[in-house]
Amino acid sequence: MNEGSATAGRLQAGTTTAARPEVVSSALLAVADVAASRYFDAAFRVSDVMDPVMTAGGDRLRCESFSACNGVQARLDLLGSGLDGGEIGFGTTNVDINSPLRSALANVHRNELLAVQLLDRERP
Repeated sequence: MNEGSATAGRLQAGTTTAARPEVVSSALLAVADVAASRYFDAAFRVSDVMDPVMTAGGDRLRCESFSACNGVQARLDLLGSGLDGGEIGFGTTNVDINSPLRSALANVHRNELLAVQLLDRERP
């Protein structure tokens, strides 16, 4: 993966052109589900849950997470050829997959476009 910096505070902006945007949204939910799970320790605490991490690497967006027990990892790579519009920059951020976002992702249909936009809130 190349190193660099985001320009104008934007890590990436684009719209998926995949024939099945509902598959991409389901995959994002699966990555988030791994982050919210503990697979081998019964002493699960909500405070152990970590957000998935999204990395823009110039040619792809990568969403990945580890389970709260660190025993399971999930990764989704969205290549630049699957995105239409915007430039994939460079940077890493956590993504809070909260209830409203989960609901929105769960309701993406095949005939809809899925917009993906990551902003670096610390940049102007």
